Amino acid sequence: MYIFYKLGQYLSLGLYGLFGAKAVFKKRPLPLLLLLLAHTGEYFWKGRALAEEKGIEQPEAIKNCLLYGVAWWYPVSVGEQDI
Repeated sequence: MYIFYKLGQYLSLGLYGLFGAKAVFKKRPLPLLLLLLAHTGEYFWKGRALAEEKGIEQPEAIKNCLLYGVAWWYPVSVGEQDI
Protein backbone atom coordinates (compact mmCIF):
# COMPACT_ATOMS: atom_id res chain seq x y z
CA MET A 1 0.00 0.00 0.00
CA TYR A 2 2.98 2.29 0.56
CA ILE A 3 3.44 2.81 -3.18
CA PHE A 4 -0.17 3.95 -3.59
CA TYR A 5 0.22 6.54 -0.83
CA LYS A 6 3.41 7.87 -2.40
CA LEU A 7 1.75 7.98 -5.84
CA GLY A 8 -1.10 9.96 -4.30
CA GLN A 9 1.36 12.43 -2.83
CA TYR A 10 3.14 12.86 -6.15
CA LEU A 11 -0.21 13.27 -7.91
CA SER A 12 -1.19 16.02 -5.47
CA LEU A 13 2.10 17.85 -6.03
CA GLY A 14 1.69 17.43 -9.78
CA LEU A 15 -1.78 18.96 -9.63
CA TYR A 16 -0.38 21.93 -7.74
CA GLY A 17 2.22 22.37 -10.47
CA LEU A 18 -0.31 22.03 -13.27
CA PHE A 19 -2.91 24.29 -11.68
CA GLY A 20 -0.24 26.78 -10.62
CA ALA A 21 1.03 27.00 -14.19
CA LYS A 22 -2.52 27.53 -15.44
CA ALA A 23 -3.04 30.26 -12.86
CA VAL A 24 0.14 32.06 -13.91
CA PHE A 25 0.22 31.56 -17.67
CA LYS A 26 -3.45 31.27 -18.62
CA LYS A 27 -4.86 33.50 -15.89
CA ARG A 28 -7.15 30.72 -14.60
CA PRO A 29 -6.72 30.53 -10.83
CA LEU A 30 -9.99 28.69 -10.06
CA PRO A 31 -8.62 25.10 -10.19
CA LEU A 32 -5.73 26.04 -7.90
CA LEU A 33 -8.06 27.80 -5.50
CA LEU A 34 -10.42 24.81 -5.45
CA LEU A 35 -7.53 22.44 -4.70
CA LEU A 36 -6.36 24.68 -1.86
CA LEU A 37 -9.91 24.95 -0.55
CA ALA A 38 -10.38 21.17 -0.64
CA HIS A 39 -7.10 20.52 1.18
CA THR A 40 -7.85 23.23 3.74
CA GLY A 41 -11.22 21.62 4.37
CA GLU A 42 -9.51 18.26 4.84
CA TYR A 43 -7.29 19.78 7.50
CA PHE A 44 -10.25 21.05 9.50
CA TRP A 45 -12.34 17.93 8.83
CA LYS A 46 -9.74 15.26 9.56
CA GLY A 47 -6.14 16.47 9.84
CA ARG A 48 -6.37 18.64 12.94
CA ALA A 49 -7.99 16.00 15.15
CA LEU A 50 -5.74 13.29 13.75
CA ALA A 51 -2.63 15.33 14.52
CA GLU A 52 -3.75 15.79 18.13
CA GLU A 53 -4.53 12.09 18.44
CA LYS A 54 -1.19 10.93 16.98
CA GLY A 55 0.97 13.60 18.65
CA ILE A 56 1.90 15.41 15.44
CA GLU A 57 2.56 19.13 15.70
CA GLN A 58 -0.12 21.31 14.11
CA PRO A 59 2.21 23.23 11.72
CA GLU A 60 3.39 19.91 10.29
CA ALA A 61 -0.20 18.70 10.00
CA ILE A 62 -1.22 21.89 8.18
CA LYS A 63 1.71 21.61 5.78
CA ASN A 64 1.10 17.94 5.02
CA CYS A 65 -2.65 18.38 4.65
CA LEU A 66 -2.28 21.34 2.31
CA LEU A 67 0.33 19.56 0.20
CA TYR A 68 -0.98 16.01 0.12
CA GLY A 69 -4.54 15.98 1.46
CA VAL A 70 -6.00 12.50 1.81
CA ALA A 71 -2.70 10.95 0.69
CA TRP A 72 -1.29 12.16 4.01
CA TRP A 73 -4.04 11.83 6.60
CA TYR A 74 -5.41 8.45 5.55
CA PRO A 75 -2.12 6.51 5.94
CA VAL A 76 -1.55 8.25 9.28
CA SER A 77 -5.02 7.28 10.45
CA VAL A 78 -4.46 3.59 9.63
CA GLY A 79 -1.11 3.52 11.42
CA GLU A 80 1.49 4.16 8.71
CA GLN A 81 2.70 7.41 10.26
CA ASP A 82 6.14 7.41 8.63
CA ILE A 83 4.67 8.20 5.20
